[in-house]
Amino acid sequence: MQHRSHSWLIPSLIASAALVLSADDARSQDAPTIDEVIAAFETREQQVFHNESLLIRYERVESDDVLPSKASGGLLPAEWKLAFRGDKWFLERRFTTPGEREDFTIPDKPKTQVVRDRMQVEWRQTVGTAFINEFGLGGNMYAGLAYTDFLGLDVPRRIARSGQADIEEVRQTHRGYVDQPFLPEFLKENRDHYSVVPEPQTIDGAECWAVVWDGMDEILVDPALGFAIRRRSYHWGPGKPMRFHLEFKEFEEVQPGLWLPTTVYADMYASIVAEAESLWGKVTNKTTYRLNEAEFNSVPDELFALDLPEGTRVVDVPRGIKYTITAASADPFGAPIEGAKKLLAESETRSASFWSQYRILIGIGGLVVVLSAAFLWKRLQVT
Repeated sequence: MQHRSHSWLIPSLIASAALVLSADDARSQDAPTIDEVIAAFETREQQVFHNESLLIRYERVESDDVLPSKASGGLLPAEWKLAFRGDKWFLERRFTTPGEREDFTIPDKPKTQVVRDRMQVEWRQTVGTAFINEFGLGGNMYAGLAYTDFLGLDVPRRIARSGQADIEEVRQTHRGYVDQPFLPEFLKENRDHYSVVPEPQTIDGAECWAVVWDGMDEILVDPALGFAIRRRSYHWGPGKPMRFHLEFKEFEEVQPGLWLPTTVYADMYASIVAEAESLWGKVTNKTTYRLNEAEFNSVPDELFALDLPEGTRVVDVPRGIKYTITAASADPFGAPIEGAKKLLAESETRSASFWSQYRILIGIGGLVVVLSAAFLWKRLQVT
């Protein structure tokens, strides 16, 4: 009879007991409440936006069109630089694989946008032209915010606020870019639909809790990382097909208590608005994003004062003029902005003056009517 050693048995039993105890500990922990999750998202929002300045660089490193759709071919590898300082905003996009393709050319120069003083500049370096205009509803400033959108951070609201635009009007006009389920707003607005699953789930070795709106939204949060989102699945509407599925990986603590994922995997599903019904509920694109840099409270003010080089064509929309930057131009970025601001202020002053004069005339007219009525009344009394 062959004799087998059972020396492995004791360590195995100890390990099994440890797993059981660990599972019991996990079950003994109370699930967070919806209010606690909302509070954690509010704290995260403050950690991101309540700073003097912020700069992040993120990159779309890979994009694969799984199924042909109307959005196919549009997600080229690119890097974005997003920054704010006070109420000034900066957004720059640079394609990372420039060059000639079979039927188009990928530009090798970036497109830069700056918002400040209720004005907006869009510098298209590929064609050597800068467009200056009133902020209005923000133009193209909301395109390219995928990384922050996926995190649920409402950057569009802050950009719109800096330009003194009505965010609801912005959402209606730029529906494709800003109609995201931002947090904590979306959770607060639909609080009664959400619940926390009482049993935790393990994702990448971390104990997470599922915040669920059945048939609409599922958010997996990690309390050990300040309730950072580790996974989210979101539908086009309650009971409707999936819109996107996100997985967040490789977190780094970029500020005390603020953890951001350095890698985001995004599965995008067919649009139920633009695509054939046969595609609904199917993944059309898989994209990977990477966070390259996060810098707090050290963004220089010079970033928001573009140094337009000699030869740049400027289209100054508010003043209705076009010109070319010359070597003798003083403050080529600031001067047009100041000129446009002055024109806008003069327009507002004229408008205010008109309404002031209009109110005076109305007042005089009203006084004449009252005096005439009094005079007529006296005459009737005498008669």
